[in-house]
Amino acid sequence: MIDAIKKALEDLRIPCDIPEVTEGPHVVAYRLDPGYVPYASENTPPKRVLVNSIINRADDIAVALHVPSAYIRYGDGVWLEIPKEHRENVAYNDVLVPDGYQFPVPIGLDTRGESVVIDMASPTSPHLLIAGATGSGKSVCLNATIYGLIDRWDPDRLKLMMIDPKYVELSKFKYLDHLMKPVITDSYTAAVELYELIEEMDKRYIFMESEGFTDIGQSTMGRIVLVVDEFADLVSGRSVLPDLIATLAQKGRAAGIHLILATQRPSVDVIDGVIKANFPTRIAFSVVTNTDSRVILDQSGAERLTGMGDGLLLNAGTLTRFQGIYVSDKQMKPVVTKHSMKKYLAERAPNVTKEKDENGRTIGIRYTPPVQVQVQETRSGGGSSTAWVLLALFILCVMCALITN
Repeated sequence: MIDAIKKALEDLRIPCDIPEVTEGPHVVAYRLDPGYVPYASENTPPKRVLVNSIINRADDIAVALHVPSAYIRYGDGVWLEIPKEHRENVAYNDVLVPDGYQFPVPIGLDTRGESVVIDMASPTSPHLLIAGATGSGKSVCLNATIYGLIDRWDPDRLKLMMIDPKYVELSKFKYLDHLMKPVITDSYTAAVELYELIEEMDKRYIFMESEGFTDIGQSTMGRIVLVVDEFADLVSGRSVLPDLIATLAQKGRAAGIHLILATQRPSVDVIDGVIKANFPTRIAFSVVTNTDSRVILDQSGAERLTGMGDGLLLNAGTLTRFQGIYVSDKQMKPVVTKHSMKKYLAERAPNVTKEKDENGRTIGIRYTPPVQVQVQETRSGGGSSTAWVLLALFILCVMCALITN
């Protein structure tokens, strides 16, 4: 493949050497060392290949190599990334959390196969914005992020508030013991709960001021994460919601309140300047146009992603391509059930009985659905059988009295 890439680049008059090759779960990355354009004449000095000339010829490179897409990334060098024919799924346990992270959120594996993790306790990544088109892997990433939080943190150290305008995306978490409130599905309730969350934030700042703390990590108080799915649909319902979310984003980090917003409509009226300023950490999955990519990342590139968890992470000004974590429903169910039993049993307490062994130890629980008693309605115009019996007894008594007299 290296020889084919060199030949394709030479045919396009952008000769490059390839000193390094790395392989990730979904792409193979080739580091390009730009060379010099051949002489046009004896009097023309050689010119080094410009990075922009390589970026602008990405489509031509893909056609020459007979691959679906070719992505040019630069930062720590110039890299040509080509998708693998058979991509590998990234499991949750494949991503290792570095030491020293206070509030880590595993994301996936990069093109070198190294772990991609953000620390939401860091001032450079207090909140997370996830955007991408339908089917790009946005919802899978959101579910994996929530899974990572509840798997690592117990309910006494982490509280969640979830807003789901679509009703179904976050329904699997509706019994979580981590939830501060039931999953919110309408904009009016969302506004009320966000006001209460801001009040909680102010109370935390008052407590921190009285104790001389500058960060919630110095205390024993747990953290709060606000998760919003379909952020665009939510803010279009009530005009006050963007201001409330902006307030939490601006002041929430030091008080231990973090935001995770997801949207499939990355337009400028949704991801505006205020959101960008307070969400320096952003994830872009596959989008339709480079305009959408620029709205999310302030640069193009997301339109060339291959979907199915292939994403770009902008963190601390650095752009990293990664393959997101995939957590199946089968893998997620035990962890969600483990942290959902208290609320699940409390809702069904009148109909739950404990199963015990011969020694009196509890070995399981049994839920018995309530019995629905059906009452047969009396037909209109007719009497009940009991009324006819009483009437017959009354007539019989009257006849007996007449005969006796």
